[in-house]
Amino acid sequence: ESRVYHVAAWAGVALLAAALLFVLAKGNWFGGILLTIFLLASAAFVLFDTRLPNLFDLLFVAAAIVNAAGWVWDLYSRIPGYDEISHFFSSFAVTLSLGYLVYQRVREPFREHRFHFVLVIASFGVSLGAFWEIFEWLFLKELPNPVVDIIMDSLGAVLAGFPAAWFLGLEQTRDG
Repeated sequence: ESRVYHVAAWAGVALLAAALLFVLAKGNWFGGILLTIFLLASAAFVLFDTRLPNLFDLLFVAAAIVNAAGWVWDLYSRIPGYDEISHFFSSFAVTLSLGYLVYQRVREPFREHRFHFVLVIASFGVSLGAFWEIFEWLFLKELPNPVVDIIMDSLGAVLAGFPAAWFLGLEQTRDG
């Protein structure tokens, strides 16, 4: 099962590369910059990181694909609510993957206090969401719904804390 996630993640990285080329061919440089960031981060997660469950890698790549689809087919303006879904899922996947990785060295003490780990992961994700909104504003200068985006980012981050804590329990069982 883990191998299937890994192969699917690599297929997603290839799909992201194709989406990047398509977006650049359309002359969408902002979308191209964002997809380049997602592509490089996705490839790095899948290629270099063996400390995360492969499911986390796949979710990270899937979030990148959701964003890529938004840029390739202009879904952000064509489908009402697509931006909110994208923010929620991206925040969930990035917070779960990156948060679990960032807090790798301090996870063990949280095994006995998993709810605290949920709060740490959620706080990390909410911070990432806030920084992302600042990044978007710097480039776009005009955001139609930054408050809604921050709310969706925060909901995704909070939700990510629960599977992170669950996997922390699996680590304890495996290591125990």
